Amino acid sequence: MTHHKSPESASATMLRQWHVLDIVPVSQATLKRWVRAGKFPAPIKLSENVSAWRAADVHAWVDAQAAS
Repeated sequence: MTHHKSPESASATMLRQWHVLDIVPVSQATLKRWVRAGKFPAPIKLSENVSAWRAADVHAWVDAQAAS
């Protein structure tokens, strides 16, 4: 059986920090600094110990960097 993601599920995809660092190859410290400075989208707190980024936000940020 093949699973296909619908556009709705693709837009709701969440990325943990290690996935974000695979996409944006900077150090963990740099990523945290960018988030604090408002230069990178902030993660969403999913539970007390779990935060994640919306994949769409991360990819939009990458696209904006490529366009500038």
